[in-house]
Amino acid sequence: MRCSICNDNGECPNHDIYDCVEYLEVQNGIPKGQWMVDWMRRLIEKESKEPYESDFVKWSKSVKKILPILLLLLLSCDKVISSEPIDDVEPILEIFMNLPTTPDGLYLFDYPNNHPHTYTSVEYISSPMERVFWSSPDSFSVYHMWNWFSYPIINYSTYTSSDSTGKQHIYIYEPHIGDTLSVIGCIQLDYCKEVTFIVTD
Repeated sequence: MRCSICNDNGECPNHDIYDCVEYLEVQNGIPKGQWMVDWMRRLIEKESKEPYESDFVKWSKSVKKILPILLLLLLSCDKVISSEPIDDVEPILEIFMNLPTTPDGLYLFDYPNNHPHTYTSVEYISSPMERVFWSSPDSFSVYHMWNWFSYPIINYSTYTSSDSTGKQHIYIYEPHIGDTLSVIGCIQLDYCKEVTFIVTD
């Protein structure tokens, strides 16, 4: 297919758009490469213009200037809002397991036969979307690359759902059979509850 601009007369050796532009410049008496000079000039002009500011940005800058004065007026008012703490409200946290219990109140987990590992779960109730931090004095160990690695039987944290309930899994493996295990759930820094269960064979 012949080039519709230069008719393949050899003036556009690469047949790309830049060769065609320069060919047309020469045909129209414009110095070759002038398009590049014009493009650079427009780019410099664009960068030198002040950036556009919306009315909202202008308004927010004007408010920023008077903000210290407003704060001074507000803080110097005679009427001071009381900063008395609200009566302490006890946090909500209940944790339990859906398992049978002993007369002493310990839960009983029946380990399934012929399973190298399994799971049970702890259920909890707190405020909606409350983060619950989990820990346990008990762990499980994994041998990998000539080293033993130990991990808590419960993961670090979960959140309650919008209906204030939640569930977290507990990992159990064969060496736990016959042991008494426990998990601890906490909200805030020092409000914690604990459940204890026995792994039976």
